[in-house]
Amino acid sequence: MAYCQGCGHYIGDYSAYRHNIPGKGALVLCYQCRHWAERHPGRTKFPAREIIPQQQTRRVRAYGSLYMMGAVGLFALGVFMLTRGNHFKTGLLLILGAVSLFSIGLGMRRFANR
Repeated sequence: MAYCQGCGHYIGDYSAYRHNIPGKGALVLCYQCRHWAERHPGRTKFPAREIIPQQQTRRVRAYGSLYMMGAVGLFALGVFMLTRGNHFKTGLLLILGAVSLFSIGLGMRRFANR
């Protein structure tokens, strides 16, 4: 794993991103801040906190809303399957999936709002 020393963004350590710079060795280019990073800079854990650009915040919020709307539809389908009688287990699994999908979408929206 490689993190940029300039901005702390994860830049990967794949051979496709690696470049051999004469006199410096194998370096990886961070496409966020255009800084060259070493392959193994010694930082093995995630950065403490990263500020998300506004465009990515809107994208995360939009996907969170889609997850929540999908969860409502999945919940309705689960209730419909439960009331039919012969698909009790399937309906229960759909409701549990809807609850988890809703919580994921809610977490994404909370993450985007902070």
